[in-house]
Amino acid sequence: MYIQEISQKLQLSKKAINLYEEKGLIHPQRDDNGYRIYLEKEKQTLLKIKELRRLGFCLEEIKKILLEKQYHIFEQKKTEYQEKIFQINTSIQYIDDVKETLMNENDISEVSQEIDQIYHLEVFFNQDHTEIDFDKLCIYLFTLAWVFASKIEINFLCEFLSYTFYISAFLIYSSSQVRLFLFKIVRFFEK
Repeated sequence: MYIQEISQKLQLSKKAINLYEEKGLIHPQRDDNGYRIYLEKEKQTLLKIKELRRLGFCLEEIKKILLEKQYHIFEQKKTEYQEKIFQINTSIQYIDDVKETLMNENDISEVSQEIDQIYHLEVFFNQDHTEIDFDKLCIYLFTLAWVFASKIEINFLCEFLSYTFYISAFLIYSSSQVRLFLFKIVRFFEK
């Protein structure tokens, strides 16, 4: 395939394809007239680049992945995205508190201190190598809530445990403050 064909087929601009060649990511052959020919190998590499770009990898990272086989970069990107998600979720949870504080012209110190503690939660995780997979914890708690809910007819304890697990999972999922509290408990018992 020539550049026009592969550009249309893969929905990549000619400029991008030329850039990938310039960066040494692809090496198309040339026909008798000097035009570049993109074979299956280049097509596959271009598809890999396209998907990696879609996932947010920069060209330097892509080069390290494809040419140097540095696959640890995937874990770094995943961690980077998890940190962004954490920051966005925290911002969503506190945006109304900050708005209300500003509108009422109240002292923002307490809210600011809570937000600082929660943003530093990620730093605590990295420094202490303490990890709590809150998503898995929520899934376990929801599962336990479901199991006990199916046995509510048996006794009051099952009903109580079902509601407790469900509410706990919901709070952990929706509140950075609860996650911070749990993290402090884990750190306390690790010491």
